Amino acid sequence: MVILQEAPFLEFFNDSIANLDYELTIIGISSLFTSSYQSMLDIALCCRNTFPDAILVAGGGVPTNIYLQIFQDSTNFDALCYGEGEKPLLHLVQADNKLQYLKESKSWITKDKAIHGESFDYDFIENLDEIPFSDYDILNTDEYGINPTTTTYAGPR
Repeated sequence: MVILQEAPFLEFFNDSIANLDYELTIIGISSLFTSSYQSMLDIALCCRNTFPDAILVAGGGVPTNIYLQIFQDSTNFDALCYGEGEKPLLHLVQADNKLQYLKESKSWITKDKAIHGESFDYDFIENLDEIPFSDYDILNTDEYGINPTTTTYAGPR
């Protein structure tokens, strides 16, 4: 088990993830902006500690552009998505051998592929009408509030 380091929201992330009452097999983290970089690493650390056997991936602008730095700063990710993640993530979920798929797919960056200078390819969605609308009926929106980690306006509910 990895010992948690001191970080602004690490305790919050750890408490939130450790209290999940179900087992996760694939965990995806999105990081669109560099301001979320440390939080992405902290969430990955908490996820790896709580679900050591889960496949842990990340995507978004940050992993696409600074994957070498991420692999240098963290050993918790199995792979990082290169470009749009909708199709690669779907293919990962559908794969019989998920770790083998990550190794073979040109849309997923593994530490080994990055170290060996392999090239990566985008798996673009050419027709946006192929993306189904989100089914918000499965969400209990009354339980959603402003995230206290990103705003000073959050308070007790």
